[in-house]
Amino acid sequence: MSPTEPKDGPLIRARDVEKLFGENHVLRGINLDLHHGEVISLLGPSGSGKSTFLRCINMLETLDSGAVHYQGELLGFSLRDGVYHPLSEKRRARQREHFGMVFQQFNLFPHMTALENICEGLRVVHRQPKAQAEERARYLLDRVGLVEKADEYPGMLSGGQQQRVAIARALAPHPSVMLFDEPTSALDPELVGEVLDVIRELVDAGMTMLIVTHELNFAREVSDKVALLDEGRIVEFGDPADVLTNPQSARAHAFVNAMKRK
Repeated sequence: MSPTEPKDGPLIRARDVEKLFGENHVLRGINLDLHHGEVISLLGPSGSGKSTFLRCINMLETLDSGAVHYQGELLGFSLRDGVYHPLSEKRRARQREHFGMVFQQFNLFPHMTALENICEGLRVVHRQPKAQAEERARYLLDRVGLVEKADEYPGMLSGGQQQRVAIARALAPHPSVMLFDEPTSALDPELVGEVLDVIRELVDAGMTMLIVTHELNFAREVSDKVALLDEGRIVEFGDPADVLTNPQSARAHAFVNAMKRK
């Protein structure tokens, strides 16, 4: 790990990131830079380490080796006397405020309305007054096209609507980076488009994003770069038109062709 990084460099810099679960070596030396306003899509077969990498960035998993920096600040660890020590959960939570994360499953509180789901973190974690939190929540519900659903519970919403509420909730505390972990994988095919449209609007607004997705056409459309992972390594990285049209490695070629046949 490197304790310091230049603050005028990438917004996120991941270097030699390794993660094991027992004997399962999930990430094997991931290197990736994400710059301000950039969108990078992470592609690859199931089990290639895409979701684990996002969770490592957001400190939901602890690295076994390597380092992730945000604006030059080492995430998840402190360096004392040449030894790296994991930060307390309180300090990790403070660093985690830079990131908004949207998961495959919506993870909404079923006993709270759409509005309350968005307000909860603002009020409990960020100590915002109720009126201020509700104003922010209504603005975001309008932004994702659901302001009329503010008082409805998750069970009354479609999967696509629930995921849009989850996106609004992730945006609520003004994160610098949005992390999307296969945000459409749990949706019926006819509902995928409404979630992708919200992400497109975030792209147009200049949001910095890392997106794990199997939607190749969507990745080609919205991404500045794509990274193709296989067995915990980035096997191809570059312009989406190049990687998805003319992959260089045999593994990337096989994956892209398999996805095109679906």
